[in-house]
Amino acid sequence: MPDTYQVWCDKPSDKTLVEAFRRLSPFWADVSSIQVIPNSGPRALASNFFDRQVVSLLEYDRPDIIILLDGHPVLVIEITEHGYTGDNPLQRFARVVRAAELGVPLVHFTPFARTRFDEMLYTDSPTSARRVSSRLFEGFVKLTETYKVPIVAMDWPVTPRGTPVKPDLQNSTQLREIFGELVDYAQHICEHDGARLIAGENVLNCEVIKSAVQATKQKAQQTNVLDSEIRLQNIPYDKICRIIANPKVMVELLGQDYFMKGKDHKLIALRAIEDSLIELVETQTGPVNAPSNVEELRRILPQEFSEKPWLIFYSGYEWRGQPNGGIVTNTDILYCRTPTGATVKDRTQYLAVVWPRVFYKSNNPRRSVLLEELSDFANSNGPCRLGDLVKQKRNLRGQVFGHPNYIAYRTKSIGAWSENSTVARIYRHFCDLIILNDRVLLGDHWKTVL
Repeated sequence: MPDTYQVWCDKPSDKTLVEAFRRLSPFWADVSSIQVIPNSGPRALASNFFDRQVVSLLEYDRPDIIILLDGHPVLVIEITEHGYTGDNPLQRFARVVRAAELGVPLVHFTPFARTRFDEMLYTDSPTSARRVSSRLFEGFVKLTETYKVPIVAMDWPVTPRGTPVKPDLQNSTQLREIFGELVDYAQHICEHDGARLIAGENVLNCEVIKSAVQATKQKAQQTNVLDSEIRLQNIPYDKICRIIANPKVMVELLGQDYFMKGKDHKLIALRAIEDSLIELVETQTGPVNAPSNVEELRRILPQEFSEKPWLIFYSGYEWRGQPNGGIVTNTDILYCRTPTGATVKDRTQYLAVVWPRVFYKSNNPRRSVLLEELSDFANSNGPCRLGDLVKQKRNLRGQVFGHPNYIAYRTKSIGAWSENSTVARIYRHFCDLIILNDRVLLGDHWKTVL
């Protein structure tokens, strides 16, 4: 009986691209079906008898393309042209981790360096190319070594001006020039290694795969990190407890000057920290009123928390799914796991996310006050604390204060937690503690005593 290949896609545009690949080789032409994954969460898909192995791959986030051999996933493909900020590829990292955990190879296809469209609008001169963060490639290497499954990256070609080359999907020659390496690699894995993958064999000894893995390792060695995130490593547990007891400790750790540089949105986070008050703390037996002292916090939280140092990931973002989830997942894999750590229990450092612009309770009165202040400032409706902070920043930087400014009113700017969201699902799985504006959440793996 001949092998049967199926493809599941995240969205119709992915399906259109895969259908165009049919013209590139008999392998792609013989794919029996190309379908779009229904727009439902993993639980809903599972309850509707959607393929269980595909549902498992969707547990953290939805991959772009999944190729199945006789009903078994044998390759995941991620495709994005927005490589220039570093964040966009990293925001997909949770789905990459899930593929690795399940032993499914993955290839990430993106421009390794490209220019920004918004910068090109203002000049006909060449603009600087932005390289993908090397943390993406470092994460791929770590996953490959940990799970013994190939997680590799391939480069989307760009034009002389640095924008991704976009083909006419009806032009097979153009398609092959852009996607040839990707489609050939996918075909090789499916035809040469698919049966071995299904049998649980290690396929890293395949010469084609070894070459792709080695190329990814070379990219990982070209360090080019420009941090837009804050990671504080080797923090003692007492400091974590102090932050919970008094969230303003985060300002001490980051330094007031951090908020007075860069984007004005940092000042929204500073305002949220100033008004933050932890009201409830989740424990292994359920939520309790937050103690006001460190000693009591140590008593109610897992005793193991004092056994290792902590990494604090500070998120000044508003409430949104991306890039938060992927960046935190990448942080866990690269900085918090043991060299062979395959689970969140295999720690060298515990992981705490501090997210002051997000409340657990959407109707918290302090959230309403902050949103009202943000609205007043964005609409120039008189003086407020946020306005004072913006003036202070302008004075420090020698800038002129006035409108228009870079702060707009959005309810998500002071957001509310949603357990049904992708980012909540990822944080619950990968973090040990999640410190919101009003509540501390416990990672799912601590819900029962280890």
